[in-house]
Amino acid sequence: MRNAKPAELTDPAPQEDVLAQAKVLLEELEPVNRAQAQMSSRATAWVVAGIGCIMAFIALESGLSYLRGSGGLNAPWMPVYGVVLLSGVAVYFWRRPVVSARAGLVVAALLSLSYLIALALNGEMAVYALAMAVAFVHISAPPNIALVASLVFLGASAATLAGSTEVETAAAVRLIGGPGIALLVVQFLSRLNRRLAEAAQGVTEGLRTMAEGLGQELLLARQERDLAARTDPQTGLLNARAFEDALAQALTGPDAATPSVLVALKFERLDEFIAPLAPSEQRVFLDLLVSRLTDSLGAREQGRLSKWEFAGWVPLQEPGAPGGADLALQERLATQWARLWQPVTMGSRTVPLQPRLGVVRFPQDGHSASELLRRAEMALMMADTLRSAAPVWFDSRMETAVVDRGQMSQAIDRAMRHNEFELFYQPIVGLRGEPLRKAEALIRWNDPVKGRISPADFIPLAESYGKIVALTSWVLERAVAQVRPWRQSLDPAFQISINMPPAYLEWCADHPADALQALSALQVPAGSIVLEITEGAFLNVTPEVLQVLALLKGMGFGVALDDFGVGYSSFGQLDRLPLDTLKIDKSLVDYIEAAPAKRAVCAAIIKVGQELGCKVVAEGVETAGQQALLAQAGCDFVQGYLVSRPLPAADFESFVKRWASQGARVDLW
Repeated sequence: MRNAKPAELTDPAPQEDVLAQAKVLLEELEPVNRAQAQMSSRATAWVVAGIGCIMAFIALESGLSYLRGSGGLNAPWMPVYGVVLLSGVAVYFWRRPVVSARAGLVVAALLSLSYLIALALNGEMAVYALAMAVAFVHISAPPNIALVASLVFLGASAATLAGSTEVETAAAVRLIGGPGIALLVVQFLSRLNRRLAEAAQGVTEGLRTMAEGLGQELLLARQERDLAARTDPQTGLLNARAFEDALAQALTGPDAATPSVLVALKFERLDEFIAPLAPSEQRVFLDLLVSRLTDSLGAREQGRLSKWEFAGWVPLQEPGAPGGADLALQERLATQWARLWQPVTMGSRTVPLQPRLGVVRFPQDGHSASELLRRAEMALMMADTLRSAAPVWFDSRMETAVVDRGQMSQAIDRAMRHNEFELFYQPIVGLRGEPLRKAEALIRWNDPVKGRISPADFIPLAESYGKIVALTSWVLERAVAQVRPWRQSLDPAFQISINMPPAYLEWCADHPADALQALSALQVPAGSIVLEITEGAFLNVTPEVLQVLALLKGMGFGVALDDFGVGYSSFGQLDRLPLDTLKIDKSLVDYIEAAPAKRAVCAAIIKVGQELGCKVVAEGVETAGQQALLAQAGCDFVQGYLVSRPLPAADFESFVKRWASQGARVDLW
């Protein structure tokens, strides 16, 4: 299935470092916060307990003095009892602080009630316990509640002392002022302790929030990194490694018993087709292409193996015939995949698609992901070699063919070292009686064991194994070496044409210095070599290709457009190219006698070529009728079996001499 395209990736390494530092800091702050809270609570408790003990001592001393003065035992026992009771409560809450707000409020309420009762029973003596009550209420209640309770204590005590005639004013001020100062100190310490605790808690919570946020970002970054490691950034499809992993999981998962096919496909020549598109248009084209693949294949898993090579794992509704090819299944799938060959329209531009498909079946053709992929590549390679426009299904004989291809690749290297290649020459003759001064060089392979090997067998191999540049360089050297003596013995204007594969042009564009050095070393006589380039190389021609062509023209090479009229080029592009010659494809010439439409196309090509100042050559001329119609349309040259098959160099020289003796006319030959 197609995956979502990954967002711009974030490197998780910095987040990991910060997160680790935050966790360490949190671990260090936790004991610090606990110690600070304990120290603040203990300091407050010690101050409160100290004030309470001092006031308890004052209350006790005052009570004893009162007893000595009056001799009564009833009045002073209330403050003494209160002192003992409140001291016990203080010690309890100091050793075991109340954590429940509700319990603290209950204790503060009971303490306030007991003090007010004490005031009512013996107000003057209860005032001696005021400071202790103020201090201890702060242990059991939050600062705000303790403040209200303490103010109630102070107000009630002040009212009691104000109405008393036995307590002097100075003593009343001391009795009320002392607890008031104690209240201020305790409130200050309590609020400071709370602010410190809240600040420490705020820092801790901030760090915890930051750590949680970084943890989330780190998780997303890891997910993005994992996604990037598994997907192709341009298409969002699985990359080659991830696709193989997904295929391996599918083979062992719950759907492993379902018959399936693995399709490997690649698109030919897309680079040259989409080169003129803007980057944004290329992106849209790639999206359309992937959408086309997804819709057509119906793959459960789909991956991009290389730039223009894809693969899809397609579960089947019904199994094929075991042990052999199921033609009905193949036909059904071929119909399902037919849309892959339909061109993609980009505004006013149409981009043709030339897919090659290799197909393997599971479980008939393999049981492991690597085995299925390897055999799908074999089928794809065979489809590429055959230039098949239909899916090619894997056959066990393909494994032997792959071995043969590898051996032939090595044999190509050996053939160049041992001069097993040879150039044959096919005459290109004029239709107006001019001397024969043109020929096309065609490579042949004389294998000492297998004999003559057709170019149709080894040229595709040379292209697929990256040897076509070396082979083309060899042809160039031999053609230049041959044209020099023929210009002396046959005609000073003799010209040899050779086929120039697109890969050689690309090599020249990618390595301009090496190409210039190699071509300059040939010392090509001006006008002696014509490079025949297929029209595919000219489709949507790039600036780099134009620069290479300009370089070749400047060095004295002629340029011919080969196989014109049946591919994808258009008349509108011809004026951009430095052409000397147009060559009409053989498929048009074959039907020029029987099909008026083909005849009209040939006449149009000839007319356009003449308007552009190009010579026109018709390929594959085999009958006098074809030659006559071409001459009537104004064609300049013909080439084909009507004149001669390709000949070795010595036989070609003899042919040229006989041609001259016959009057240099095709109709007399």
